[in-house]
Amino acid sequence: MTRAVTVIANDSLTDEQVEEAKSILDKASVSVEWETTTESESRSRIAAEAAEQGADVVIAFGGDGTVRACAEGVTGSDTLLGVIPAGTGNLLARNLGIPSDLEDSITVALGERVRRLDTGRANGELFAVIAGVGFDAEVMANTENAAKDRVGSLAYFMQGARHLRDPSFEAKITVAGADVANGDWATILVGNLSQLQGGVELFPDSSPDDGVLDVLGISADTPLERLAAGLEAALGDGMGEHLIRASGTEVTLELATPTRYEIDGDDRSPASVVHFEVRPRSLDILVPDVSP
Repeated sequence: MTRAVTVIANDSLTDEQVEEAKSILDKASVSVEWETTTESESRSRIAAEAAEQGADVVIAFGGDGTVRACAEGVTGSDTLLGVIPAGTGNLLARNLGIPSDLEDSITVALGERVRRLDTGRANGELFAVIAGVGFDAEVMANTENAAKDRVGSLAYFMQGARHLRDPSFEAKITVAGADVANGDWATILVGNLSQLQGGVELFPDSSPDDGVLDVLGISADTPLERLAAGLEAALGDGMGEHLIRASGTEVTLELATPTRYEIDGDDRSPASVVHFEVRPRSLDILVPDVSP
């Protein structure tokens, strides 16, 4: 029986990328529907409609935002998610070992090996890799597409340097109903998977199917302290003078003033409360035969 595949492509892809992908898919024994969209909500809706109509696979062709939206649409259904990474960070693909080469990634997306992952929710919206409040969200919101096209992931680090002097924000962190910390923060990260841009592992003991979310808070105030704390967070899994770590099925951040947050690189408007919860083993994704 021919596998039914819906490809949801980011409209920022080049004509060459699209034509090459179509050529590769035309040679495969699959029935392909092709959708090119401009907005996250429409990608999620199209993915959900494809799942309802019996698509075997929805392939997200784009960056982390496209992948997140397609995952939102198929989560909880029998439809598998495939990924053709074509963005700057490609965080879910990197964490799962999905290759960046176009033909190789399509081979994986049309393959047979399926991995069932947890997903997170932030104020009701799905994220697959990581969400963040404060510094992290400001960097994601202010890194321009032109800079990402020009220098790739380095654009995030360049933007990060501009935000090292941002004021801290006050928040109380509650994990699984227990108060963990209350104070001033540079950033608070809630992760489902551990690897960020540049191969940085923030949660080295985490697993995408362990049924919990991991929390990292950085409370440093000065640029030098923030750099040191960020390096310490990237190099180890322990606590530090300016770090707190925790994990649980639910995380609530109560913010003294509305603060911007992001989910898998998509920025969201400032909120006074951001509530996170895990949805265990809710996303079926196609991965390489050898996957981390």
